Amino acid sequence: KSALIEFTPAGQVAHVRFSNAVIKTRKRFAYEQVSEILEKDPGGEPPAGFHGASEEVLQLLRNVRDLALILKKRRQKRGALELMMPEVGLEYDNHGKVVGAHFRKYDISHQMIEECMLAANEAVADTLDRKDIAFLRRIHPAPDPAKLKAFADFAHILGYKIKKETDRHSLQRVLHQSANRPEVHAVHYALLRSLKQATYSPEKDDHYALASQNYCHFTSPIRRYPDLTVHRLLDQVIKRGRAGTDFKELLILGEHCSKME
Repeated sequence: KSALIEFTPAGQVAHVRFSNAVIKTRKRFAYEQVSEILEKDPGGEPPAGFHGASEEVLQLLRNVRDLALILKKRRQKRGALELMMPEVGLEYDNHGKVVGAHFRKYDISHQMIEECMLAANEAVADTLDRKDIAFLRRIHPAPDPAKLKAFADFAHILGYKIKKETDRHSLQRVLHQSANRPEVHAVHYALLRSLKQATYSPEKDDHYALASQNYCHFTSPIRRYPDLTVHRLLDQVIKRGRAGTDFKELLILGEHCSKME
């Protein structure tokens, strides 16, 4: 299932269509390789090792990077909250035993993939919503004001001023200001604890952290069952232009998947 999205230069969605598709892989990369290539790329002539068709691949990487930064800026303008919760990578010896651990680096290559995934998830959710088809949404209700007040008090102790704790842009500023300071994980984790749990449900509700009105999980059907239910609906839409669902069944499925994840 492919979401084919056209964007304006400002990052607005101009056109969306979905298709059963085959993706031809031109080049395989690890995240670290893409980051290194883009860091060394002057933007003009391709770096050593990029010739012929590979130059097209390099230009594609540049385009995706530029689009990702535009989309990220638009999300931040909407009030999306970007929590820095580092992922831990384990290190193993030749016998498969754990010998160490490290924080995985989150850089431009990860942001490129993330923004494409977010765009696809929103495009699918917007389409199903417009067609009035019930589906398993990924919802994230607005937090309890009392918990945000407690977070604001904690942030104040660390020297951060929050004029209005229920204002997403005020919270955003604290996350941004603390990003490169020693207390970054304490601040970001404290805000995470103040937020409600994201769940799956056909009930219409926003995704608070992403500042998105319609959101669903679509991009990982091989490992998340909610994504598979969305793919099945989308398959009906692609073939027939419509789809039918049982709202009560989706409620039960959503509750089950939320607990089991």
